[in-house]
Amino acid sequence: MSSYFIEQAQRALAQRDLASALAACLKAVADPAAGAPAWFLKGTVELGLGRPADAAASAARAIALSPADARFHVLAGNAAEDAGQAKVAAAAYEEATRLAPEWAMAWHRLGTVRYGLRETEPAAHAFERAVACDSAYVRSWNNLGLARLEAGHLDAAEVALRRALDLQPDHAHAFRNLARVLAARGDAAGAERLNVIASRLPTS
Repeated sequence: MSSYFIEQAQRALAQRDLASALAACLKAVADPAAGAPAWFLKGTVELGLGRPADAAASAARAIALSPADARFHVLAGNAAEDAGQAKVAAAAYEEATRLAPEWAMAWHRLGTVRYGLRETEPAAHAFERAVACDSAYVRSWNNLGLARLEAGHLDAAEVALRRALDLQPDHAHAFRNLARVLAARGDAAGAERLNVIASRLPTS
């Protein structure tokens, strides 16, 4: 019976009908035989509805049923981030990267949280792992450059930011961060040129 409601929830989620998806998920997890995927789906929908506490509880149920699935730990990290619990999120992402060390997105999320905690070296390490897993991960290249810049490693920052721009030549944030590298080296004119370019690009 649980699988029937899971399919209903997945269809509703695909149509972005989160209310119907949640209603189906609640029916799915009401089945005592409901497995970790049902709780994971419920948590994903709850996160989409802006209910991080509920999502965290669902992630915890999924983890209890299947602790070796990295996806469930990432969901827990997402819920913690949305709740403003950065250290809890970092611990969840750390576990996800331990379980799935080749998962670039998990490393990226870990780096983002570490950076937000002003832990620039651990953040840079996480972004390095992300791009090692996925060399086309533009956001991680940009964030790696930013972390290296703030740690004072200007050459490493420039390499990472230029890689981001090689992959996405209209990446406004990478241009702005590279401008900061040039400014830190005393090249005010070069920095201004890059900032002008960035101002003409979309920032989404």
